Amino acid sequence: MRACAKRSYLKGVFLLEWIHIGDTGAGMKDAGMRIRVEQELRDAFVAACQKLDVPAAQVLRQHMKAVVEKVGKAEAKTQPKTKQT
Repeated sequence: MRACAKRSYLKGVFLLEWIHIGDTGAGMKDAGMRIRVEQELRDAFVAACQKLDVPAAQVLRQHMKAVVEKVGKAEAKTQPKTKQT
């Protein structure tokens, strides 16, 4: 079993939906995300990633991890400290 992508267009917006199909094997990610983005933005992003010789998906994953880490650190600062016994 493997993951596959289906692409479609809607009023100038590029849609890419990753679909998880069973076990994807070693090294593959096991979840997908569907986003809507303007065709021009998508094309410019892919071209920029190609110039950097980095897969677009890797750039998105790195950004997602950075956001999660940043929010986690902000939440940790606002959490009251508990007494250790």
